[in-house]
Amino acid sequence: MKKLFLCLYILLLSSALHASEWGQSLITATGGITFEKTYNVEVGYHYVFFRHVAVGASLGCWAEYSSEKLQAREMFDGMASRLSRPYLKPSVMLFTPAFVNLAVLRLKLGVEGSAMFSPRFTNTIEMHDGEGREMLFNYRSRAVSWGAAAWVQAELLRVIIGVGYSASSLELSKHFSATTRTTYDDYPQGIFARVGVYF
Repeated sequence: MKKLFLCLYILLLSSALHASEWGQSLITATGGITFEKTYNVEVGYHYVFFRHVAVGASLGCWAEYSSEKLQAREMFDGMASRLSRPYLKPSVMLFTPAFVNLAVLRLKLGVEGSAMFSPRFTNTIEMHDGEGREMLFNYRSRAVSWGAAAWVQAELLRVIIGVGYSASSLELSKHFSATTRTTYDDYPQGIFARVGVYF
């Protein structure tokens, strides 16, 4: 009987050590700016499997800003040109093995694919055609958008610091072509910084 308990104890201990080495939770805070005068902030939780795959979600907000000051307008203001877009973003992250692996520092690359769920809004574009006539165009935003990111990540013990590039199809601003009478988007693309901690 003692041998059975000893075997069970060794099995549970090895499983616990294996889980603590290969399965970790990761909490992150991310902030980014884009080339379209927009910025985003988000916080997220991911569970990391085998140090190379992480599954989780983030809560965040994209917003536009003016050159004079940071300015986020009401989300459902139909005539506003600057919009604030809160979102829920489930995502999958993939990490490369560390290409620098020191006692207290590891460097690796990461990529992320995500879907962003955001409240829909109706907006109106006001413009003038070539003859000076006023044109109004109403549109309804999408509820689901895609996102992608790639970054370099430094791991200092349990703390991570990352810098990278991101792109998404989240509608922040939309333009109307008077000649083709169709709309097109400015897809937010830019750089971001991320800090986090494993626990």
